[in-house]
Amino acid sequence: MTFEKPGSAALSVRLAFCNADAAEAEVAGVATVAHAAHLAARRGVREVWIDLRDSSRLSDTALEDVRRACPGISVRQGGGEATALHHPFPLRDRGEAIRWLLRSTGKEGDGYISRRLNRPISRAISAFLLTRFPAIRPNHATAATAAVALLMFACLMLGGWPGLILGGILFHAASVLDGVDGEIARATYRSSAGGAMLDSAVDMATNLLFYVGLTANLYHVYGRIQLEVGGWAVMAGLSGLALLSWLVRQVGEPGNYDLIKRFYRARCPAGFPRFVVEMLVMITSRDFFAFGAMVLILAGQPRMVTLGLALFATLWLFLILLAIPSLLRNGSAAAPAPLALDAGRSLP
Repeated sequence: MTFEKPGSAALSVRLAFCNADAAEAEVAGVATVAHAAHLAARRGVREVWIDLRDSSRLSDTALEDVRRACPGISVRQGGGEATALHHPFPLRDRGEAIRWLLRSTGKEGDGYISRRLNRPISRAISAFLLTRFPAIRPNHATAATAAVALLMFACLMLGGWPGLILGGILFHAASVLDGVDGEIARATYRSSAGGAMLDSAVDMATNLLFYVGLTANLYHVYGRIQLEVGGWAVMAGLSGLALLSWLVRQVGEPGNYDLIKRFYRARCPAGFPRFVVEMLVMITSRDFFAFGAMVLILAGQPRMVTLGLALFATLWLFLILLAIPSLLRNGSAAAPAPLALDAGRSLP
């Protein structure tokens, strides 16, 4: 591939490969040319020319990869007059290339535990899966997370200390695995609204299964007080989920359960208020609570988990109720900056 550096204002670039085989070599189950074109699009390029030096043509599969990776820009085959593009995509080692791709798959909304602990583990899992099983899809990872959640619930419902320990560990494991489907989706350009909604549904179901399973487990050990505290946590959690589901539909962002986080971050952009918001986001995030629940259970303090559940669920419900009037009045939270790409002509 050509590695000449384009001008800073280049809107049209040329990706040159020696032949179709080089362009179609798969990395994470996606043609190399699609990754290169996507990187060009992220730089603000509006037109990409795919130049195969032996005058061959890309296969339909590779063309589909390019379409999926670069929606909304003009992509053509041929040399054209475009500037040759330099990009850092590593081609010598496929495993290195996959790891490089995955390093850009984090989410802006990742919590502290997710960034420092969960994301490195989930990326290692994603890299292994994409290297060994290039045909893997995001929904496969979502299904694996759901299976871990069901196993967690079964362990908690079996009762006793062993089931409680296994349930706590599996709750954190589900939190880690939750990142894999999104990483695979972003690395292979298969993100979709339907996939995001399925992922969110599995997340919410996992949380509620943990609430119910933990409450049932501790009720048999500590009596009615745990049933009352855990029951309130479940009710507050369900109420918050129902309100949030209704709210995201009202403001036209179905499936976007980061709406409340973005709302408070937009309202408190700096200073001490922003610090308070970030602390609230951190302690009410799923990754933080799953890790904390596992640690407390392993430390022999499971009753602190149900108390924390009740407090966090109550706080979450309160924050949703507080945000509803403003969100309904303004129509939406401050949206994250999308990838800015102008519409262009489709592939020939």
